[in-house]
Amino acid sequence: MGGSLLALACVCACASSADDTSAPDLKALKGTIIGAGAAHVWVAVVGQDLDEATWTLVKDGRIEIPMPAGEPVVVVAVARDRVPLAVAVPPVPPEALDRNIVLALSRGHWLEGIVRSEDGRIVSGADVRVAAADAVVLEGLALAGLPFSLRDVRMKIPLGDGRAVEVPPFARTKWTTSGDGTFRIGGLQPGRHFLEATATGFVPAFESHVGIREDDENDIDIELFEAFYVAGHVVETERADQFREPRSVHTGMCRRVLRKGIWAASATTGDVQLPGPETTARSD
Repeated sequence: MGGSLLALACVCACASSADDTSAPDLKALKGTIIGAGAAHVWVAVVGQDLDEATWTLVKDGRIEIPMPAGEPVVVVAVARDRVPLAVAVPPVPPEALDRNIVLALSRGHWLEGIVRSEDGRIVSGADVRVAAADAVVLEGLALAGLPFSLRDVRMKIPLGDGRAVEVPPFARTKWTTSGDGTFRIGGLQPGRHFLEATATGFVPAFESHVGIREDDENDIDIELFEAFYVAGHVVETERADQFREPRSVHTGMCRRVLRKGIWAASATTGDVQLPGPETTARSD
């Protein structure tokens, strides 16, 4: 009986030892964030595996996030109206204490503007999004030059070592126009940017060549056009002469937002055409 207990104890000890060696030795990354003002800051500790990056919301400017010992990491911080920050942190030896750092966020450059309708009316409550062109990951149809939305694309921040980490949607920022239709966006760096403005009842406005300059004031006027909604079934036809007699109908609906006077829009199966009061889509 005593021999069985001894053997069991040895097995348990060996299993525990194996688990200890496989589990990483975690330290605490502690520190403070300065320059963020009243903005909340999203912070991520990025190790060798980009997919394992976890984001933490910091509200009081104090950081305390687990980090692996003996492994270099990059600390990423993003906040409203601040330039995204990526700082390389040297490895923490297993015998050392926790690592302490200070993250200093900068305001960068500002972009100011106003949103109006096509007839000159102020548009308050419009959502404005902006992103550096080199931070946007263009995929699929966007690579072919087709329109896309900043709400749907992936965005990344370079880490300074040839890699880039993706910024999750919840860590992104949008700005809303005030009662006089104006907006002010900070945290921008010189270069080309994408800008998108959306508002209920209007077609989204998209600018793909917004330049941010170092020595000049950056301002832009955005014009929104009233939206007209067109809905219809997406159908297939064998040949062009059978356009009015579809042989199969897809279950999905085709619903596009159009500007006044524009009677065509793209669909996944072909071109949406408006030859008359009916909307028909053809896929050749």
